[in-house]
Amino acid sequence: MTSLGVHGELCGTQREQPTTLHYDCTGMDRTADAPPARSPTWMRGWLIAAAVYNILWGAAVIIAPVATLRLLGVTPSSADVWPALWGCIGMMVAVYGVGYAIAARDPFTHWPIVLVGLLGKTFGPVGFVMAASRGELPWSMGWTLLSNDLVWWVPFGKMLWSVRRRVAQLNESEHRHH
Repeated sequence: MTSLGVHGELCGTQREQPTTLHYDCTGMDRTADAPPARSPTWMRGWLIAAAVYNILWGAAVIIAPVATLRLLGVTPSSADVWPALWGCIGMMVAVYGVGYAIAARDPFTHWPIVLVGLLGKTFGPVGFVMAASRGELPWSMGWTLLSNDLVWWVPFGKMLWSVRRRVAQLNESEHRHH
């Protein structure tokens, strides 16, 4: 086991395995006789679904910002900045999709991506409600919250809870061995 300096501070410790390097973002070291726990299939499934959804939704908004705005009841004028800003939002959503695809490979290791996703899917709706209540955004845009944010709260929260439980199990196991 080697210390990583900056990388170690960001993501725990590094363990060398025969052909790969593994960064343990749980902060827990796994001993040679305890192989890494395989993340449950349901976690990988939800993250792959989130990746595909976010990439497709983001691509649609990037390619056709005016058309997607019109679907939500917004009719921007040609001088309006809405299409450009909406396209940027589409790009950010698509990039989250790439992150979810990475996290799907090993949700226990890449849990920080899930955390960032859940934070975005929580604070996005809060910001929307605040802006819409002030008349800065039309309420009709709120439909995007259902599929972009709310549907992911339970599975992402459950993933993070599972990571927390896994870390507690590893802590308990480590204390029994000392």
